[in-house]
Amino acid sequence: MATRVIASAEGNRTRIRIETEDGRSITLVDQPYDRIILPQLNAFITLSPDGKQISYATATYTPSMNAQLWVLRTDGTDKRLVGEFRNNLFITPPVWSPDGQRLAYVRTDSSAPHGIRLEWANVTNGTARAVPDAPGFSPDLFYGNRPNPIRWDEEGLAYVDYGNGFGKKIVRRVSLETAAVSDPVPAPMEDDEADAMKDWAGVATIEATPVMLPSPVPAFSQTDPRWRNTGMRSCGLTIGDAGCALTATSGVLAYFGVNTNPALLNSTLGRQACPIIWQAAADRASGGRASFTAPGTGRVDGINWETLENNLRQERPVVILVDRYISGRYFTHFVTVISGVGNSPANYTIIDSWDGRVKNLTSYTGNGWSVSGLRIFGGTRPADEAKKCPESGGVILYQGSDYDCGYEGEESGWIRRDTPGWQNLPTNFNDRASSLRVPEGWSVKLYEHIDRQGASVCRSADDANFRGQTFDGSNVSLNDEASSFEVFDNPTCGATPPTGRVTIDSGASLTSSRHVTLNLSAEGSGEITHMRVRNNSDDWTSWEEYAPQREWRLPDQDGKHTVWVQYRDAAGLLSPEYSAEVIYSAPFSNSIPLILRGLSFVTGH
Repeated sequence: MATRVIASAEGNRTRIRIETEDGRSITLVDQPYDRIILPQLNAFITLSPDGKQISYATATYTPSMNAQLWVLRTDGTDKRLVGEFRNNLFITPPVWSPDGQRLAYVRTDSSAPHGIRLEWANVTNGTARAVPDAPGFSPDLFYGNRPNPIRWDEEGLAYVDYGNGFGKKIVRRVSLETAAVSDPVPAPMEDDEADAMKDWAGVATIEATPVMLPSPVPAFSQTDPRWRNTGMRSCGLTIGDAGCALTATSGVLAYFGVNTNPALLNSTLGRQACPIIWQAAADRASGGRASFTAPGTGRVDGINWETLENNLRQERPVVILVDRYISGRYFTHFVTVISGVGNSPANYTIIDSWDGRVKNLTSYTGNGWSVSGLRIFGGTRPADEAKKCPESGGVILYQGSDYDCGYEGEESGWIRRDTPGWQNLPTNFNDRASSLRVPEGWSVKLYEHIDRQGASVCRSADDANFRGQTFDGSNVSLNDEASSFEVFDNPTCGATPPTGRVTIDSGASLTSSRHVTLNLSAEGSGEITHMRVRNNSDDWTSWEEYAPQREWRLPDQDGKHTVWVQYRDAAGLLSPEYSAEVIYSAPFSNSIPLILRGLSFVTGH
């Protein structure tokens, strides 16, 4: 039985081997390098839980063109084609079911809500199934240092949103019978998951302490379905084909506070996007936040480890060129170094612009690639400007109390919405909201889970600190727990105040008793929970639980009396004040003399 599967580029060949329990190394796959380009296709090389099968992918021309996903037994037999993907195999490791009979993978699909679709195949009979609607299943779940969000367990298939790594995750399960997706279920992270999320720049394998940037570099992938098929005008290729330099640069500019991504940068640069004009990227797309030649030179040919480390120490991520020449073909690629120290590739961690994943630099140098140049941007990070937090312009959520952004920018330090509607909080802001501002006359409803699920609470005014507060009707803390929100251009979160009525003794106009029964009714968009009552000239009672009837005492004097009532719903909305009138006449005593027109007599009843 195999215990590990290893892929390596050896000359003009790519070989995939297994290591067995008894220490043997057996080659299972031997293909031309340009059919299995490493490390780009390394993600698809996986070992089944029972150690009896492997998966791998082949492609032609580029690492994703005409891709084919294969499975093979570890004894070298029974090679099977799982699926063919002309240009739409999403770059993420396939995941085996515990019994080794199914393999889950991801396909890019423009008809899917987020451009990717979860599928699984039965590797024994070749049948495949797609999930038609997978809420929240987006490329962002796979980038940076997040664990693979796809998983199998004894209960079946699921996918996970790890959010920003603050100890929580959201799990959605997939029915193998119907392909339907369950409602989101929050769960605590396992220790290894939380450690991976926290150690965002810790892939290097050295004893020395690496130089780390003060905050993460945004991770983008050139193969993201949101822009992979977008053409770059000057070279006739797409971002997915040849946009690695563009993608790496957009991440560095975003680190310096520029609101950009590969598609936006491509649009800004136009004919200077491919091949990228580095100076133009800084001059035209950074809004003055970044420069390509200051201080010092922005381009270093070859590898200068001292320059690389010094720039990291100056809090600058560095774009590097890696290349490989083989069999008359020249492969080039740009990635971004985000931490490291010293003069060994094993000491450095990168974000790979190919798939947006955090990796060790040896994923390239260990497969025959060389570091051939540095592309250096200087700049002013938003943190250097205290990352000014917006104070107006819509409903604003902040990651800290007292409207603090925590020296982070939009979608990680704050979120603003200036139009009515709802949205899920971005991955980097999920479960982080701690204060908010609300424009006068507006309101916002915060939800515990994504897609407006779970407990909620409505706010119609600024709130400087969520600590100690809970969602309505629950014990769930409001602080650092919101995952989606909805903005309203009214102060009631779209709810309408209750309406109602009141009668006395079922509508009687006269009564001879001061003790009457109030008949009460109310309705509204929310549950009616409380009411209060008063006589015309008296104070209100305390708020009490709503009931359809209430015993009430009128004032002592004869004559017309007015009783007032007001209702309140679960959201705290108040109804208008409603009233009913009744004439009270005390009953005559048997011995009370009456004088009428000067005549005296005694009543007898």
